[in-house]
Amino acid sequence: MSEELAGLLDLKVAWRRVKDDMRNRVFIRHPYAINLVELDLDGWLNARLSALRSNSYTPSSMFVCEVPKGKGLVRPGSHLSYSDRLVYTACVGACFPALHAALGWAQGTVDFSYRLAKRATEPEWLRDRFTGWQEFRERSVQKIDAGSLYVVLADITAFYENIDIGVLVSDLKQIGAPAEAIEQVGQCLNKWAQVGGRGIPQGQSPSDILAKLYLNNIDENLRNMGYDHLRYVDDIRIFCHTLVEAKKALIELSRLLRKRGLSLQAAKSEIYRGGQAREEIEDVAVVLRGIKERFIQQVVRETGLGDPYMTVPEADDILGKNPEDAPIEVIQETYQTYFVDPSSEFNATLFRFLLNRLGKQGDGFAAEHSVTLLGDHPEETKAIVDYLSRLDDVPDDAVIEFLSSDMAVYDYQIYQIMEFYLLRSNPATDDLLSIARPMAFDATRPRYLRTTCRALLGKYGTAADLERMLNSYDEITDISERSELICALSRLERGRRNAFLGRAEQEGEMNMRAARWVRSLNDLTTASIDLG
Repeated sequence: MSEELAGLLDLKVAWRRVKDDMRNRVFIRHPYAINLVELDLDGWLNARLSALRSNSYTPSSMFVCEVPKGKGLVRPGSHLSYSDRLVYTACVGACFPALHAALGWAQGTVDFSYRLAKRATEPEWLRDRFTGWQEFRERSVQKIDAGSLYVVLADITAFYENIDIGVLVSDLKQIGAPAEAIEQVGQCLNKWAQVGGRGIPQGQSPSDILAKLYLNNIDENLRNMGYDHLRYVDDIRIFCHTLVEAKKALIELSRLLRKRGLSLQAAKSEIYRGGQAREEIEDVAVVLRGIKERFIQQVVRETGLGDPYMTVPEADDILGKNPEDAPIEVIQETYQTYFVDPSSEFNATLFRFLLNRLGKQGDGFAAEHSVTLLGDHPEETKAIVDYLSRLDDVPDDAVIEFLSSDMAVYDYQIYQIMEFYLLRSNPATDDLLSIARPMAFDATRPRYLRTTCRALLGKYGTAADLERMLNSYDEITDISERSELICALSRLERGRRNAFLGRAEQEGEMNMRAARWVRSLNDLTTASIDLG
């Protein structure tokens, strides 16, 4: 079986897809991992292929980080080793032609989430992730305007966590996916399951595709029963002409989900009259539409380019070429009204839209205020640090104040902030390093946070920090974590560093890669000095 499986897998395409996930999808990015893999990509891929051929590949355990989701709740963010991501992606890739054929009917008609590529052979197997929600909303409103008097708005409880792996494997067999790939996918998923036989890892494109398959039978059955519905991941809307039809639809949907081990969230599943549903669906869209129209009109007025019917991205493109003409006032006024002086409930969609527009123009209007929201809205940390990353001046003191406060209770949120400072071109402040320092050596903190804090110390810390990290090497038992620490020691005094590398590189493939990478950095530095 292993030879046949190896023959099915395209590891180069799989790695390309894994890297795309690293940019757009995953919860955790280790700071040196891609550099270490691509130091000799062919060698790394061939080693994984050989392990599959010899039947010696075994998936590692999955790590789960607790990601804030608002109102004090968290959701499980899945983190896989790079070898596991590669194999998982490659195996689902081998199944992709069958998946593409089975799911194609629903793309853009019923299912609007993570739209599949037009052709199964394309390396980018998912199209733009962010336009689907807009289409989902617009199509929903069209159906209501066309005469749907009642709408079922339903949401599945903990969808990814409750997917039955055995049923999913059966679904893959049913569509004619390759048996060898299915078997390996099943082995991986069962290894990673947090509850026996249930759950697929979140934050991975292969899981997004498998999740589509898991609901495909439900989509087909609703259609065959005569119901008119749309779906975005686990958000389902059924459009009905009468209240009786809506009640029957909700019963049927609950029954279909139950057969697959799923259930509806009672708090988010309800029958609405058409007008009420429209208001619920539109929500912030009405405000956004007004803002977008004013924004575009001002771009046309200030630059003399474009037309009132262009899109926001088109307006952004014009502003990118004419930044001095940017009409940012309408965005600032809206942020002030809805977030600085709010009279309504916090709306994440509007918040992210406004920060994105301000960030596009490098405008720091919301910088100080957005940082004050880190405590009450930790789920918006990514939107906030993405915005701050586009600014020349960042309110570091406000960020430090938050990190030093009792409100910084989520390790994952702290990681997001530390990663922002690690990737930032400006040197980390002493105050930030004083916060990162204890976390870098705290065994009670998750590895991903320790690694990022060590990377910060490696990049900006003192000689004492480097020595302490060097001394902690033998206390670390995880092989991958050891290789990451090696990378963080690139600024260690050259003689001491080379002696350490000579010892450490004997301890496995990734240590050897880390040592080679550190030496390559030193060679580049030496060359630049010689040239200077």
